[in-house]
This record gives sequence, C-alpha cells and structure tokens, in this order.
Amino acid sequence: MQFQVPQFIDVEDRVVGPLTWRQFVYVAGAGGILFLLWLILEVAVWVIAAVLIGGFALVAAFLKVNGRPFLLFLASVFGFAAKPRRYIWRPHAPNASPADASAPRGSAPLSKIRELAWSLTAKKDQPR
Repeated sequence: MQFQVPQFIDVEDRVVGPLTWRQFVYVAGAGGILFLLWLILEVAVWVIAAVLIGGFALVAAFLKVNGRPFLLFLASVFGFAAKPRRYIWRPHAPNASPADASAPRGSAPLSKIRELAWSLTAKKDQPR
C-alpha cells in the first residue's frame, strides 16, 4: 500500500493574500498601534515612532536569519548575552553504593572486569 508523505511542512500557509497569519498579525498590529499614536502624538514625533515601530514590524514579519524567523533569532541573541560564556567541566561521579565507597576511585570497574573474567574462565574449566 502506498502512503503519501507530506512535503514542504516548514512552509506556512498564506492566509491573507500573500501574507501568512504571523506576518499579517505583525503588520496589522503595528498599523493599529501607529493609528492610535497618530491620534495622540504630534506629527513630527509620530513620524519617528512610525519609522521605528513600522520598521521593527516589517523586519519581524519578513526577515529570516539562517532560515529562522527574526524574533527567534533575537531571542537567541538575548539568551546568549544573558548566560555566562565560560563553561568549566566538572566530572561527576555516578551514584556509588555504600559498599563501593571504601574502594579507591578507579579500582571498582577494573575489579568488576577481573571478577567477570574469572567467572567466565572458571565456568569453562568445569565439566558438563
């Protein structure tokens, strides 16, 4: 029986004309904010706000960096800037049982290997 395998699953559907839903929300949201600011602010201040808000909305809606949306890229940039950049490797010992606590470090795996080898050779020598 033949099954159809979905292709192009990373392509968003075009909902409003040539825009995807995400792009439409960014552009329409910025347009609504700019309309409200038009009613409140003076023209010179509104032009500055329109350039900033409209530019950010267009970049957020249409720009992709390495195939990822700009807002995810921006979140990664801020996440990287907030985390420490130095990584110090500290090996952690696995949870040891109390019986293994008295054995020196590093000898427990070797003794288990010797014990396993002895049990295998001892079973070979026994007659069946």
